[in-house]
Amino acid sequence: LDKMTMIGHDSWIFKGTVRENLLLGKPSATEEEMKEALRKVNLLSFVEAQGGLAMPLLSNGSNISGGQKQRLSLARALLHDTPVYIFDEATSNIDAESEEMIMEVIHELAKSRTILLISHRLANVVGSDCIFMLENGRVTEAGKHEELLKKRGSYSRLFKEQKELERYSDKNKESSAGRHKESFVETLRDTCMEEPGHMEDLHDQRGEREDIKEGGEKHE
Repeated sequence: LDKMTMIGHDSWIFKGTVRENLLLGKPSATEEEMKEALRKVNLLSFVEAQGGLAMPLLSNGSNISGGQKQRLSLARALLHDTPVYIFDEATSNIDAESEEMIMEVIHELAKSRTILLISHRLANVVGSDCIFMLENGRVTEAGKHEELLKKRGSYSRLFKEQKELERYSDKNKESSAGRHKESFVETLRDTCMEEPGHMEDLHDQRGEREDIKEGGEKHE
């Protein structure tokens, strides 16, 4: 335990305070060290707004989001400060913002520590020194990202499939946002057609703003 720290996909948060949970990583940690760990995982501002290190936490962090819970677990792990860190699906089932932030911390940590990163999302392992592809409990491929792509094996196929799914998902989000905007415009147009005076009011308000703007420019 002195040489290794493991962060899973659902790290446990104990009922108590933020301070008490962080001290589990390093019992002798100072207040500044705990705040620095929270800052690294982009959680300090949130914690300070909720009462600081004395912020109360319910069992398994049920009063905070999944992403915040995972980031708090990471802050605790950083305080433990061991030569080896194991991240076992540490970014699964959390929001995209938290996932990106956690991966940034992992990449920074990899500069001075040994990192074992277990992930089904292959985009997270692209920058690894060595990638091991496991199938049915056996290592079937090993190498750097570019090397594995050239082999055109299971890793290459799965990586391309995941990229295509993510691209499809992004297009759907953009399409959904566009439909929502069109629906809003149609609703506004229908409202103005049903209530002609409403459109005139909008034009009057716009005219008033332009008059004020022109008046201000002349005054200057």
